[in-house]
Amino acid sequence: MMLARLTGFCSTGFSKCFTALLLFSCGMAVSTLPGQPLLGQSQRRPAQATKKHTFLTVEIYSNSSVALGGQQRWVEMLQKVGADRVSSKTSAGGAAGVDEEEVGGTRYIKVRGFLEGNKLVLASGSYRISDVAKIRDLFQKFRDDGKQTTLAAKHDFGLTAEQLVSLSEKLAKPVAESTEGKPLAAVADAIANQVGLPFVRDATARAALAGQGNVLQEFKGMSSGTALAALVKPLGLVLEPGRKQGQQVKVHVKRAQDSKLSWPVGREPEQVPVLAEPKLFQKMPIGIKNYPLDKVMDAVQKKAQIPFIYDEQVLASEGIDVAKTNVSISNKNGALMVMINKLLRQTKPRRLSGELRVDDGGKTFLWITVR
Repeated sequence: MMLARLTGFCSTGFSKCFTALLLFSCGMAVSTLPGQPLLGQSQRRPAQATKKHTFLTVEIYSNSSVALGGQQRWVEMLQKVGADRVSSKTSAGGAAGVDEEEVGGTRYIKVRGFLEGNKLVLASGSYRISDVAKIRDLFQKFRDDGKQTTLAAKHDFGLTAEQLVSLSEKLAKPVAESTEGKPLAAVADAIANQVGLPFVRDATARAALAGQGNVLQEFKGMSSGTALAALVKPLGLVLEPGRKQGQQVKVHVKRAQDSKLSWPVGREPEQVPVLAEPKLFQKMPIGIKNYPLDKVMDAVQKKAQIPFIYDEQVLASEGIDVAKTNVSISNKNGALMVMINKLLRQTKPRRLSGELRVDDGGKTFLWITVR
């Protein structure tokens, strides 16, 4: 059930990739660790995780079809690119694979492969003897990340299926405190601290966050990932999770133009809207004449009992002020969602529209933006 909630995040490509994945699986940068403020300076360097000592051996098999001396050339090359020990066997069989175990704090990795013509076949693919850099890089990945992470398929943000699920679970944590009217920097810090992931931001992102006033909307109860993505969007910032080799997953706060893929402000529901949020499609009479849109939407939100979140970046760029937009509507028995969009379409110069979305925890909300 948890896995099904992760589809359709950042783009159409992301949605299709993540859907397939989940069906298969069950400037200067400053780091901020859980418990440290997103904006404040760290007074000391965080403790580094102890790196495991790894002993890496390679075992290759070859048969009589391998050219004379070929086996020995491979042994010599593999010893030069980072293997602690290389052995070879002449055998008609042999299969590619990787074995890993830990004994007394030392990780032992055995990489098994076989020669096929002029290529060495390993669990990660086929290599020529000229692929020195690729094999050296592979061996270093085994040392830094171990067998499972190195060989696992990489998906969005360069993460494995397991890493994506873990990331989503952390970002699904609901915002614990009220946000409306509180300083944006403090709210961002509080949400980031409860996620349990390191946040990394460059100087541009830091300055943008520090120079803001108060939060205009209420995000309490919504997922942390969705709330943070919505909070930083008006500043031209996005959240981009990522992971460097040998390190843990981190969330980078950066300019939108510097990011190719970012964490979204919710996603489309898997069900059709009427099934995902039936209350929005209940029929009710409504009659309003020349009344401020923000006040009307507040009343409608209480009736709908789901969060209404405005795309503040779009409102600012389009010059739309919902507090100064007066709306009128007369409908004796219309569906609530239909009436909401009739009200939103009265904004100028562009018409607003409401679309149902689901946050990282599976909670529905109405995202109000310009289509």
